[in-house]
Amino acid sequence: LIGDRNLKKKNKSRSDPPLKEIFDDALKAYLNYREIYGEPKWTCKAPIFYQRPGIDSEPKQHYSTLGIWINMIKSNEIKLTEQQNHRLKAVAFPFSLRRVRKRRTFEQDIQDLIQFKQKFGHTAVPDDYDNSSAFTNRINAIRWGRISLTAEQRQALNDIGFAWTAEERKKQRDEVAAALRRKEAADYIED
Repeated sequence: LIGDRNLKKKNKSRSDPPLKEIFDDALKAYLNYREIYGEPKWTCKAPIFYQRPGIDSEPKQHYSTLGIWINMIKSNEIKLTEQQNHRLKAVAFPFSLRRVRKRRTFEQDIQDLIQFKQKFGHTAVPDDYDNSSAFTNRINAIRWGRISLTAEQRQALNDIGFAWTAEERKKQRDEVAAALRRKEAADYIED
């Protein structure tokens, strides 16, 4: 069965033109997709339709997807002509393979840390906090010295009681837990 499946794939790919030959159709699919949904990711499963002149009476779906075509252009697997390259630049095609991420500012980190402390009573942000990897990654990077801080930034962190070491984080968590136990005991005695 596996051999039959591979044979079908080979036969199917032989009947489809190479990706560089369907450039116009793929570019049209890219522009249509981008207009409706925004910039497609390399994982985009949108189909590419093509029509071979004089052979196909109507457009057919290509075996590849828009995401594969985009990724192959970005990684230079499809050699483009100068005209094709110019056409992609004219529509602001993102040639870089790197994902563009919005950088968090130190002020955002401080605000999020203050909110965390108000909610939990300490600054020992766990790695799995609120599924917000950007925040926790930045806090860990600050804590481990991977991000250079100015004296003012370091002082701002100290002012809100930032836990720099594992011992400080444990101490803060233990103090909060002890305070909660004392409050629960006091509430129990009053009742």
